[in-house]
Amino acid sequence: MPDLVGSNGTRTEFRIVGKRNIPGRLSYAIATGKARFAADVAFPNMLHAKYLRCPYGHARIKSMDISQARSLAGVVDIITWEDPEIKELPSGNIPMLIEEADMEDEEVGAIVVAESEEVCEQALKMIRVEWEVLPHILDPREGRKPDAPILRPNPKGKGNVQTTVFSDGDIEAGFKEADHIIDFDWNLSLFSSHIPDPAVGLSWWFDDPLSREGKSLFIKGAYVTRGADQLSKMYQVPRDKLYQNTIYQGGKYCDRGLRRASLITPLLSRRTGRPVRMINTSQNMYDITIPQRYTLVRLGFKNDGNITAVHSQVVGDAGVRGTSAFGITTDLRWNPFYTTKCLNLKTECDAVFTNTGRAYTSGQHWPYNWDELTVAEALISEKLGMDPVDVAVKNIHGPSSQTDPSIPESFRLCVEMGKKAMNWQWHPADTKKLADGRMHGISFRYQMCQRHATETYQCTVAIKSDGRVYILTRGPWGGIYGADACAMVVAEEMGAKIEDLILLYDPRGLFTPLGGGSDGTTASAWVCKEAAVACRKLLLERAAERPRLKPEDLDTRDSMVFVKSDPVK
Repeated sequence: MPDLVGSNGTRTEFRIVGKRNIPGRLSYAIATGKARFAADVAFPNMLHAKYLRCPYGHARIKSMDISQARSLAGVVDIITWEDPEIKELPSGNIPMLIEEADMEDEEVGAIVVAESEEVCEQALKMIRVEWEVLPHILDPREGRKPDAPILRPNPKGKGNVQTTVFSDGDIEAGFKEADHIIDFDWNLSLFSSHIPDPAVGLSWWFDDPLSREGKSLFIKGAYVTRGADQLSKMYQVPRDKLYQNTIYQGGKYCDRGLRRASLITPLLSRRTGRPVRMINTSQNMYDITIPQRYTLVRLGFKNDGNITAVHSQVVGDAGVRGTSAFGITTDLRWNPFYTTKCLNLKTECDAVFTNTGRAYTSGQHWPYNWDELTVAEALISEKLGMDPVDVAVKNIHGPSSQTDPSIPESFRLCVEMGKKAMNWQWHPADTKKLADGRMHGISFRYQMCQRHATETYQCTVAIKSDGRVYILTRGPWGGIYGADACAMVVAEEMGAKIEDLILLYDPRGLFTPLGGGSDGTTASAWVCKEAAVACRKLLLERAAERPRLKPEDLDTRDSMVFVKSDPVK
């Protein structure tokens, strides 16, 4: 797709990007099982830790007796929610340890530290707990009723509900302009999945001879960027004394949630004076991927298919405390209809507390209510007898603004190539059948991601004396790790062989590709491309000094600099 802003945006010839059988720089180790994830790492004299977990859908600890568990051979420490160090620990929107659990299997009340995982398990069974079982809600529509039980304090709302409204333009004028108005429901079921590489925290404190006074913290399992931010605040550790090792990290699509297991081990290590590791099981990792959502949409449009107004009323599942608002309400700020020329948009969202689970960065299989636009275009197509592709083309705006009438070249090419690939011949539903009398289905889904254009990236590309190209990276942000894709882009722009491209792990490096899948990789790879273009420019300037040529007389290919007029040189 053409890049209208960056360097080499109209490149048509590629040696590496888009080609098959290009060896990955990290993927080989992952595919062959040689990569070591956080759960694979162990250290001498290492202790193990486990949380007590709640057996109920919503419950509070009335009393707890840990005396028998503490006396078990192999138990080194037990910490409870009443411990002063826990109460004083800054922990963001998810408290590290309290006496109430909002959902089944949630960490609650106590942590056992012992010589082995087996001793931890045995000690947890010896803790005597008196539970107060509390009301629970699984359907957000029930949670917003006036007589629903209040699940937790709600300073930003009323009852279990927090309401957010996003509005642009004049919604009433937009509906008056419309030739047709359609109301439709669009609902999404709860979806949960687990991460193949469960959350792990492995920490210890040590004296670093190259650092300033005070202990340094090594931690494996907490991802960089936001992980570093939270760890630094929680444990008052300057960034130069925080060592994170995260080059390999499993994940599901766009998962960036910091679990308690990844954050609590520095406290446990400081208390015991030994390395401490905590590993969640797969059962512990069934977090919400997509929350429940119930949407009523009013859609206004003209006889030519142009959308004039959209009013959405949403009831979203806000889950338990600590659920990210990202996939509940924040994503609605990037309304999918912003990619159309419609200026009159209003979204009202009731985010409702439930006990269904915790969504760290939810909604990622369908960013910001996206299918609302797909359904709307399908209904316009059905009402007017238009090809849904034509409806999308009619409404899309150009790259400069929402009022730009031009059609983005990348979108035009996608439509053109897609139609050709599937021999697209649209017809209204139920008007044609296959030769054997069966119905058939083929459809059009329009999606465009705006979100990762708002992220910030810093990439370093360097050439060392061995002639190889290096990208300094401190590891993945979370979820899918796009480092291999970024390496291919840099090799393409540098004119280097892919085997001469080195991803150099540096815990002090600035670059970490966002792992949001293809959308995040596209954004972070763009920054890599610009860094590679700048590095190649400097390389050609230096190379031109000796033969007294101009940089524009030189080019690069297969990790070599050559003279354009005489490629042998």
